[in-house]
Parts: sequence; C-alpha cells; structure tokens
Amino acid sequence: MKLPRVYIETTVPSYYYEIREDVESIAKKLITNDWWNNHRYYYELVTGPPVLDELERGDHPSKVETINLIKDLPILTIVSQFLNLKMGNQTSMRVPTCRDTQPCVPTKSHRYLISQKSAKL
Repeated sequence: MKLPRVYIETTVPSYYYEIREDVESIAKKLITNDWWNNHRYYYELVTGPPVLDELERGDHPSKVETINLIKDLPILTIVSQFLNLKMGNQTSMRVPTCRDTQPCVPTKSHRYLISQKSAKL
C-alpha cells in the first residue's frame, strides 16, 4: 500500500527544535515532536529546495539541527516559478495538497510550483 505523501516545510523542523519558552511555543514543539517521533512513519515525507534554502538562511541557534532533521528526505524537483497564482492578502499558511494527479504547491512564501511527477524519488 502506498503511503500518503506529506510535504515537510520549514515549520516542522523549526518547531521540532523550538527554544522559546512561552506556552504556545512549547505546545507547538511538543505536538511537532510527537508527530515526528511517532507518526511520520505512516507517511512518505518529502521536502523541496525552498525549504532547505530557508533553513540555511539566517543565524538561528538550532540551524544545524533543523537542516539535519530533514536532510535525508527526498527533494521534490522545482518545475517552474510560481505561476502568478493570486494569493491576495492572505496571512495564513496552508499545508500543500499532494496527490498523485495534482501538483504540490508550497506555502505562499516559497513562490514555487512543485510537481510530484518529476520528483527525484
């Protein structure tokens, strides 16, 4: 049986190694760690170059750890630049829909269109 595919974007490794100690950040870290440690095996995890690029930018305390968490995941191939999809003034991020017959579109900030059919898996 083929596992459902899940696109791992930057919030997963970021929350996994969250260092802030406010209640919301601790809750996000605990939920993310539980999912990663106990439930990720039920999915085919993939990521993309924009995620790795974003994690490599900047100077944050757990930079190496966040990159190492996802470095062995299959990388989806970028097919083309974001094709003028109208995102409007949306402020919320959406988890991309990944189905065999449809493209996988990352969050607004990534500005790329990803195709599963050309994934290097």
